[in-house]
Amino acid sequence: MAVIALVGTPGAPGATTTALALLRSWPLPDGQRLVLAECDPDGSAVLPGLLRGEVPADHGLSKLTASATGQALADAFWRQLLYLENDEARPEQNRMLLAGITDHADTVRLQPVWGQLSDLFQAIDPNRTTVLVDLGRAGPFGASGVLAMRADAVLLVVRGTMRGLQAAKSRVGRLRQLLDAEGRGVDALGLVLVEEGPYTRREVQSALEVPVVMTLPYVPQEAAVLSDGAPEGRKFLSGKLMRSAADGVTALRQMTAWRTARVESGVQRLLRGGVGGAR
Repeated sequence: MAVIALVGTPGAPGATTTALALLRSWPLPDGQRLVLAECDPDGSAVLPGLLRGEVPADHGLSKLTASATGQALADAFWRQLLYLENDEARPEQNRMLLAGITDHADTVRLQPVWGQLSDLFQAIDPNRTTVLVDLGRAGPFGASGVLAMRADAVLLVVRGTMRGLQAAKSRVGRLRQLLDAEGRGVDALGLVLVEEGPYTRREVQSALEVPVVMTLPYVPQEAAVLSDGAPEGRKFLSGKLMRSAADGVTALRQMTAWRTARVESGVQRLLRGGVGGAR
């Protein structure tokens, strides 16, 4: 279980669709929970997209206030979640959504909240809950960037086109700098490759010098179910997009587990060093 931030690139939407594909396909044994927090400062794409404007914007990120801290913020957070529904239209209490902002005035108002929200995500029971943070294109930079810098993994969604690689290149450089400055380590950064265009997984990794953690097929009709609320056919959950997203979960779990073990090992070495120094 971990906190995983998803980041997009200019002119190439995909972070929100990837986050929703993971939300729908992530295997959840009994007692496990998955939360998607839509923290894109550019505004919510899920309410008018997947939910087709049929769900009122009376729950979500906009309802959290800077005055709520600690347990008060945690209580407010859980009250603002929307529960997704499964194929039988019964609420699934283990897949939850924190809808994003619907008024750009909230972008400024929420600036003091981002750090508090990051602390909250890190404090959620890691043995039971995984948090996906959709930061869109602007989110990893500026005030909301703290959510990426404190995440266990940061995934940049890129397409295998020249335009996609060019858009990703400067972002990769900036994210590397920020992660290194925060002490998170550049190995927190990975790629989600949407297989559109001529460039292969190996070529994308070589060009950007970042590992591709998971790949998703370029299937616009299936993606439209998540991005725009297009009709969901009976075979959607077994289609190429959702199968690939489910396959990618294993790699994500391995990535975050390895990083967690590395961090814990480093803490233990520091503690042993501190004890030895005290002597």
